Amino acid sequence: MPQFRQKKRTPKSGSKKEKGDEPSEEVAEAAEEAAKSQAQELKVAGNTAFSAGRWEEALANFSEAIRLDPTQHVFWSNRSGTNLQLRRTRDAVTDAEECVRLSPDWAKGYSRLGAALLADAQATNAVQAFETGLRIEPTNEAMLKGLADAKVAVQE
Repeated sequence: MPQFRQKKRTPKSGSKKEKGDEPSEEVAEAAEEAAKSQAQELKVAGNTAFSAGRWEEALANFSEAIRLDPTQHVFWSNRSGTNLQLRRTRDAVTDAEECVRLSPDWAKGYSRLGAALLADAQATNAVQAFETGLRIEPTNEAMLKGLADAKVAVQE
């Protein structure tokens, strides 16, 4: 009778992986650091594009930076400001909300949020955002002006 070779068994989908299948912790950390470094470079490119009024380019750079490192509140703040320039007010609000969620003690985040809310016709919420930011940084001129503008909008 012929003898058949037994097929080598391969793990089924969802089964435990072999010990050597996972990248080492060092490799994972190096990849994370490379992503964070690239994200910082994209932030710089985004800031350059923003300063030059190239809003779509700035948006693309900040969005890619966020994809690479979604933990950086500044990336969300910068994209919020860019969305505001593009009159994408709901996106600006969403980004500013994520910014303040990530860094609730950073006054500029509340300035971004207040400006986005005001542009999105949410003046009452804008007042609250500016007031929160002013509790952190009471002399911030941009927030003081934003608060005054938001209060006028509430009355109108």
